[in-house]
Amino acid sequence: MTSSIIDRAKGSIPKSNSIEVLPTRVSSFDKLIVDHGLERGSTTLISGGAGTGKTTFCLQSLYHGAMNGEKGVFISFEENINKIKHHMLKNYGWDFDKLEKEGKLAMVKMDPAKIARMVEGTLAKRVGTLRIQPKQMKLPLKPDRICVDSLSALSIAFADERSYRKYVRELFEFLEGYNSVNLVIGETEQNPDVYSRTGVEEFLADGVIVFYNTKDFGRRKRALEILKLRSSNHVENTINYKLGSDGMQLLLKEEWEQGRLLGTKPLDSMTGRAKAGLKEGAYYISQKGYQTQFVEKLGFKAYPGTLNLTVEEDVLADFLSKIKKIKIKGFDANNRTFGNLVAYNVLVEGKEKAALIFPERSTHGRDEIEVIAAISLRDKFKLKDGRKVKLSKIK
Repeated sequence: MTSSIIDRAKGSIPKSNSIEVLPTRVSSFDKLIVDHGLERGSTTLISGGAGTGKTTFCLQSLYHGAMNGEKGVFISFEENINKIKHHMLKNYGWDFDKLEKEGKLAMVKMDPAKIARMVEGTLAKRVGTLRIQPKQMKLPLKPDRICVDSLSALSIAFADERSYRKYVRELFEFLEGYNSVNLVIGETEQNPDVYSRTGVEEFLADGVIVFYNTKDFGRRKRALEILKLRSSNHVENTINYKLGSDGMQLLLKEEWEQGRLLGTKPLDSMTGRAKAGLKEGAYYISQKGYQTQFVEKLGFKAYPGTLNLTVEEDVLADFLSKIKKIKIKGFDANNRTFGNLVAYNVLVEGKEKAALIFPERSTHGRDEIEVIAAISLRDKFKLKDGRKVKLSKIK
């Protein structure tokens, strides 16, 4: 394809100089959106089942936003604020207490039952348009980003669904009055056909992001999907993600390798940092079964050893997206089985022909890669651990 979905979309949505876009700052999520973020004055429904990471997504956005000078407010209708802070600090190292003391963020607990009684009492006295008054939901600071957790806890407190629907409509208008980016959480089934309790939430929202937690061949798999976004075109694939020590991390490398993700112009080069390896690379690389294929498929006999680099996973996925994948077959030798490899031809420091290799049975994570070449790359470029190394495509 000569142009991607995103490239074509860029000309289809008029830009407004008066509307500012804020990045979500959640992993590489903003790469999925043409405008690379969400509009101020918009409300996005964060929908999905229990344990899918909805709250983590919102708090990750609030935390990294606050660290970049964007003030945020977290409103809880359900869970204790101190418990949330404890879990975020323990699991991800996000110190919300510190940000609150610095005036960059506020976390408030509101009683959904009290709100429901107030709303239903008001509607019982008179028929007309409900209006949320600032004193009924006063925020401690003027936010750039607001998160509400969750509409489901609020909806249960209402005895009458019509009252709840009216309140949601007014709540969305009230939040948007701050000209902030608003993330509103809604609980659903694990694999929902309906993305909110009444349907009014997803209808009123400017955007809907759905989080899935499925079981595939006995293994749990998490994925998200941008179901709707009025302000900007976006990638329409479901995108796998994981929850780790850094919070939510989108696994875009998998999407690029499968040729599923369109929309980001591939990088021509990238950098990594030299890192000490496990000293076992020399033994494996020296095997005749590999060396014969290296000469035939990569064009060189490999030096017995690898250069290990730490890299950013999403950058690596972007860089590899348009480089031809070369398969190196595994074999049996010396009563051992040597696994399959995947290789990509590259240039190191713009000079030395080399290849990135990814063993099927690697002990390395996705943020660490191995590079082979005809010579010792460490010796030629005098590389010490931590030194930046440039990789580029062979043109």
